[in-house]
Amino acid sequence: MKKENGILLEVKEEDLALIKNNPEEFWKDVNVIGFRAFVECSSLERIEIPEGVGEIGRCAFQGCKKLKEVILPKSLTKICGAAFENTSIEKIEIPEEVQEVGHYSFSGCKNLKEVTLLGGIYIDNNAFSCCGKLEKINFSSNLKVIGPNTFEYCAKLKKIILPKGLEVIYYDTFEGSNLKEIKVEKNNGEHFVIDKRFIYNSDLFADRNVAKGYNRFKAFINSDEFENLHKQGKNPFPGVPVILGTSDNMVDNFYKHGKNWITILNHYATSVGKANRDDVLEETKCGLYNLSLILGAYSNDKKVRERAVDFILKNVVGHYNEKELHQQFGGLNTIKNGYIPEFAEFFINRYDDWSNLFNVETGNGSFLVQAYNRYPEFKHVYPYKTPYYQRRDENGQIILDQHGKEIPVKKSERIKVNDLINFLKETKYFNVRCEELAKLCKSYGYSQMEFETLQEWLFKGIERGSNINCRKDEEKEGITFELLEKNNPLGAVLGDLTNCCQTINLKGHSCVEHGMTNPNGGFMVFKLKDQIVGQAWVWYNPEINKICLDNIEVPDLAKGIANDPKNKFYDAVMRATIALKEEMEKNGKKVDVITMGKGYNDVQNLSGMNALNDVSKQASFALSSGTVGIAGWAPEGVYTDTKSGEKILYLNDKSLADK
Repeated sequence: MKKENGILLEVKEEDLALIKNNPEEFWKDVNVIGFRAFVECSSLERIEIPEGVGEIGRCAFQGCKKLKEVILPKSLTKICGAAFENTSIEKIEIPEEVQEVGHYSFSGCKNLKEVTLLGGIYIDNNAFSCCGKLEKINFSSNLKVIGPNTFEYCAKLKKIILPKGLEVIYYDTFEGSNLKEIKVEKNNGEHFVIDKRFIYNSDLFADRNVAKGYNRFKAFINSDEFENLHKQGKNPFPGVPVILGTSDNMVDNFYKHGKNWITILNHYATSVGKANRDDVLEETKCGLYNLSLILGAYSNDKKVRERAVDFILKNVVGHYNEKELHQQFGGLNTIKNGYIPEFAEFFINRYDDWSNLFNVETGNGSFLVQAYNRYPEFKHVYPYKTPYYQRRDENGQIILDQHGKEIPVKKSERIKVNDLINFLKETKYFNVRCEELAKLCKSYGYSQMEFETLQEWLFKGIERGSNINCRKDEEKEGITFELLEKNNPLGAVLGDLTNCCQTINLKGHSCVEHGMTNPNGGFMVFKLKDQIVGQAWVWYNPEINKICLDNIEVPDLAKGIANDPKNKFYDAVMRATIALKEEMEKNGKKVDVITMGKGYNDVQNLSGMNALNDVSKQASFALSSGTVGIAGWAPEGVYTDTKSGEKILYLNDKSLADK
């Protein structure tokens, strides 16, 4: 017997007596059973592997013809390839902690009748192939993947239940077996029975689709509409393009409005000279179906459905051959994004702009594909821009004012095609020292020069540090505040994020520079959960012990959030005020007044804010150097909204000159 560094490397026939007579000594310090460790033990009939062993290596017991009984420890996490191949095991229970059952690990075990997988997230190819007597297998609920040919030529395996957590199965998983019944566990605990020929013959389980085919299949069998059709004795399975392209939340919609797909496909087949729609190339059908889904052909809104079908018949059918359609519209990730109403609105209304940009190089596929696939990311970058021309609610319905009129969206808050181009461009910056800043700058289409300037400001600010102190908000509900650290690059793009002039290329550029580089400057953001709903450039003047939130910017599209009393924006501002005062004084910096600029201020009329006092131009502090006014005192040469007045958030009455 040979051991080394916790690995059992070699066991000879004469060592088997020690396993039986003194197992503690035999297994002492063994964590891994190594490659081919027992291959020379032809008389081995039974083995109980003790706790502490975590891995059984490749071919460890391969060819132990007399080995009938194996007991595996709970500590086991991996069974490597061919570990028990061609042994005489009759029954095996695989412990819960096992993550992987390797390829051919039990292949050729001709006496194996029953397998219980308490663990096993991944079963590799041919793991149980050629087990001629295998009749029963119990899968773990954690099982994710069953590899190709796993149960190949298991002649006595007649029925099997696939757990609902399974994500991947191959068309040839049961090749050569005699399965009569395959049950799939549904989300409600019931089972759906499928014919194994469906798996064999369907492109859903072909190699190119295997990563998503079975998951899409499950999405359909768990649909209420699927269940209704199945109970009526009808074939509820649509074509492969539909199953592979329909997001979970659109499955029932497809069953209700699937005739639109037939209409579109029939017209397209005719336009490319195909007598039968089934003759259209499969990849072309996938692209065409995905396009129909993202444009709303299966929406619950009848007008939206009609508009989508009409648009495709006029602008796509007759304009793209099969290859062109696949190139332009293939790759749409409809499973992830589904139908996004505002993207459909943007695409259809601005199609002339889009069509001229289909060949724009985005660095990763067609413009449309990337624009749609990354639209949720784009909206994260531009949360307060919209494709609509009128105000809409969360459901896309037009909002009317008190007089029953539509409320127009400002031009500055409408999404432009160029916004998407800038976002999608694979901009490459040189001399990058902060990857996060580079990522933000790419999102907003900044030039190399603008990026370098912002990066210089960022590191200058980090080097100089901050004189403004503020603790973190401890509130968990409603809107919260956060003073950004000097090393947080988000301060460079807050104006882009909130649609205001506080950007490097607009009139508020001096606020950006001051907030990033000056120890007496910074940025305060207000969030609802992780969404920024407002922000302010903050400055501190130690000459008169004054802090100012120069202006709290709230985009129009976030004003509903800000105005909602349950979100308590006013409370967040007042907590921030207290946190600034207390933390500054804790760090030895006196604060006598905290104000908020009124120019373009988006929160001054909110409940609570409107009751705040204005800063009187006559109000003054008595300092050792003389009496000074409270109003103003913004950093010299920096654009400020305090010129339109200020609101008092905190005032130390004892410091007033008339007290």
